[in-house]
Amino acid sequence: MNPWVALGQLASLVWLAYVVDASVRLWRTGSASQRRQSIMVGGSIILFILCAAALPGLVAAGMLEFPMNSSMAFIGMILVMNYELGGDVLNAAQLSQSLKTSEQRLALSTEAAQLGAWEWNINARTLWISAKGRELYGFPASGEIDLEHFLACLDPHDLEQVTLSLNAAVSGSGKFSKEYRIVLPDGSVRWVSTTGKVEKNVREGTALMHGVSRDISQRKLSLSQTEIQRQELAHLSRVSLLGELAGTLAHELNQPLTAILSNSQTGRRGIKVGKSTPAELADILDDIAADAKRAGGIIHGMRAMLKKDSSVDVIPLDPNEIVKQVLVLLHSEIIFRKLDVVLQLDGSLPLVMAGRVEVQQVLINLVINALDAISQKSGKATLRIATGYLEDRVTISVYDSGPGIPPEIVSRLFDPFFSTKQGGLGLGLAISRSIMSNFGGELLADNNPDGGAVFQMRLLTASPPK
Repeated sequence: MNPWVALGQLASLVWLAYVVDASVRLWRTGSASQRRQSIMVGGSIILFILCAAALPGLVAAGMLEFPMNSSMAFIGMILVMNYELGGDVLNAAQLSQSLKTSEQRLALSTEAAQLGAWEWNINARTLWISAKGRELYGFPASGEIDLEHFLACLDPHDLEQVTLSLNAAVSGSGKFSKEYRIVLPDGSVRWVSTTGKVEKNVREGTALMHGVSRDISQRKLSLSQTEIQRQELAHLSRVSLLGELAGTLAHELNQPLTAILSNSQTGRRGIKVGKSTPAELADILDDIAADAKRAGGIIHGMRAMLKKDSSVDVIPLDPNEIVKQVLVLLHSEIIFRKLDVVLQLDGSLPLVMAGRVEVQQVLINLVINALDAISQKSGKATLRIATGYLEDRVTISVYDSGPGIPPEIVSRLFDPFFSTKQGGLGLGLAISRSIMSNFGGELLADNNPDGGAVFQMRLLTASPPK
């Protein structure tokens, strides 16, 4: 036996020890698939190394008569490794097909939802945008696009806010969500809503933001039209209210004007006969000035109520003072209807945040509705207005002694164009509730256990109660 055969046998044993150690370590630290590979690949190599080393050794030692050939063992190893590699190739092919199918589904989904997908390479400042996204932003169908192209298409009024939001997402939050306007190549403006998320790979030093954009121009247009219609309805309500207040306005202006005329005539007669003292004339002039301010306040309040203006001046207001001002406006109407008015005003209430004219409009509408309800029922006519504090809000409640609210119409009471009055527009309560919601208030209605109905305004406070 050639002594060099022992060297080959020793080398096979060293190789065998290495494969056993590698297989054991892979089994201990690997996943389920890696453990299977340690058995299939590692086990087959160990088996065929033993065969390839043992067979030539036995032949060389004269213990076995067999052709000196170890190729068959290595062919076995190759077959096992090819089997494993073929499985990986098959899995890769299946994964590639699945990925292709997923991409097709994603493309169909984004196309159906009218979404433009995009990816921003933050480090390179380059953008990949889908075909729908290019169409959405007015970009060419092909060609490279970078961040500067995107920023250049933004409306100048939105550029700063969008830039700040992008920087905040990259440097901190990782999320971007914004609605903004873009200017298309033909000069038209389009509203776009965009949502994105930053993904960073610290090991590779890359950062990407993935997201989608969609056209919301139609929604913005609908909202704008809805707001215009709301303003038109509010204006219509104020104009219709003028007809109901025309008589009251004439009576209220007549009172201060009559007082002014009477005081001026008294002062003139006193001067003529020489019996008026300077103190008496000063008192007369003070009365004239007070009556003039009262008349001017009535006219100013009516003008403000009928002014077609979408802005609401929200200021701190005294709820009790609002009640008193409305009763001054409706004083003649209340006297004409021979009503008893009971006031229950809480003097410890905080100020409320609301629009003066708007709150007066709602309260006037509630009081007039109460007067109409009271007129439908015979007997003692009483109107009660109370202020209070409930659940962190100031309340102004209007109680009437009318027939109450029929149960079948309670749910429809605030619906537009629903009215229990003959010839009524059915807009008063609907617009009143809309006005209250503009500054965070509420308008509720219910039947009073003592009879009649109660309408309650709930307003946000400017400060805690005393």
